[in-house]
Amino acid sequence: MTMIQADRESMGEVLKKPRILAEDVLDARDKLPGGGDAGAATEEIASIVEFISEAARMSAAAAVGLTAVATAALDDVMRTEEDIVDSLNRFAADWTE
Repeated sequence: MTMIQADRESMGEVLKKPRILAEDVLDARDKLPGGGDAGAATEEIASIVEFISEAARMSAAAAVGLTAVATAALDDVMRTEEDIVDSLNRFAADWTE
C-alpha cells in the first residue's frame, strides 16, 4: 500500500503560487481600458477584448476556487482523530438542540 504524507506548511506554499498568479490576472483584467468608438472594427475588437477579459476572469476565479478547495482538503487531511470526533460531536449537538 502506498502512504501519502503531506506537510501542511509546504503544501500551503505550493498552493500560494497559483492563487497569486490568478489574483494578478484579475488585477490586470480590472486595469483594461473600456472600448472606444471608432467604427465597426473597434466594436469587433472591443467584443473580442471583452470575451478574452471574461475568459481570464473565469480562469482566474477557477484557480482561486481550486486552491481554496485544495487548502480545505489539506486542512482536513491534517486533522487528528480527536479533531474529527470533536467536530462530529458539535455537529450532533447543533441538530439535537
